[in-house]
Amino acid sequence: MPEPSNTFAFRLLRELATDAPAANVFVSPLSVTLALGMALVGARGETARELAGLLDLGEDPPARLAALGALLEQAGADPAARVTAANALWCSRRFTPRPEYVERCRELFRAAVETLDFGSPTAAGVINRWVSDHTAGKIPRIVQSLDPSAALVFTNAVHFKGTWAHQFDPARTRPAPFALPGGATCQVPMMWLSRKDLAYAETADYQAISLPYGERRAGRLCMDIVLPRPGRALGDLLRALDAQAWGGIVGRLRAREGELHLPRFTAEYEQELVPALRRLGLRRATSGQADFSGIGEGPLTIDQVLHRAALEVNEEGAEAAAATAVVMVLSAMVAPPPPFVMRVDRPFLCAIRDRASGLVLFLGTIANPG
Repeated sequence: MPEPSNTFAFRLLRELATDAPAANVFVSPLSVTLALGMALVGARGETARELAGLLDLGEDPPARLAALGALLEQAGADPAARVTAANALWCSRRFTPRPEYVERCRELFRAAVETLDFGSPTAAGVINRWVSDHTAGKIPRIVQSLDPSAALVFTNAVHFKGTWAHQFDPARTRPAPFALPGGATCQVPMMWLSRKDLAYAETADYQAISLPYGERRAGRLCMDIVLPRPGRALGDLLRALDAQAWGGIVGRLRAREGELHLPRFTAEYEQELVPALRRLGLRRATSGQADFSGIGEGPLTIDQVLHRAALEVNEEGAEAAAATAVVMVLSAMVAPPPPFVMRVDRPFLCAIRDRASGLVLFLGTIANPG
């Protein structure tokens, strides 16, 4: 099975966080990849190469996309840390995709295939209900309305809910200050955890910790938190962060005794991604030069990439969900180190990761947990 690449994940986060340095940014690169992947399998020529390059899917994108689905099934097997994904292809009544393309979407993505009258005022509600149903209500809406000229809409929904392998004691949660970008502070409910075996790493630039989910400490899914050292900006960390650097952070994690102070927080994010994706190189696929002839007749192009994500972190665990809609229109023994203290009281990065494969499912920067 091809190993997953997180290159697109960190490129996308860096691009979006640069646009809003003082705001929370939380996305599912996996959701975006799967939604765009349904367009990719119908792309041809330079358009296909552009999409595959953007998503870093290598020389055999269908194999990589199929592998992502298999990884999700394996990663979500723990009943105490479940992750699910669903895909759908929504076709306008005025556009007929090629039968072989529809079959490919069913084969690779297990996609539901539906026909809608995009000119109907109820069409957006049908898609939104599908998204809500597949995110346990965490993402109640992905599209406001649908352009009657739209030919296709690809949707993906990802939902994660997990309990900590080592839960925080709610009785130890206390109000505490959190330093906001710009120098102000806010009060947040700060959780506390102390153990002798926390997966921890530190350098002169950051502290990092990994918290497993599930019934066993060795569960596949975890939340990683990277906290810049005092005086180091989160933006500086992001500028130096790519898939290789992320591998270095994760590779340094070792069992250490220490204590963690982590805010109880929620975060929501919504963005139209086409401007950011164009800056990352998705130009032909979003222009009149796009070649999606493998999908069907007509000059198809990507018009919108809509994305919403939500995260809730509390003493018991975390719940995260995301949805993406792609709208297409025609046209050696050593002494143990001393116990650490990691106080997450300033902007930080967090990720939900499959420890077995390394795949990053969710990724974000939390500038204000209040």
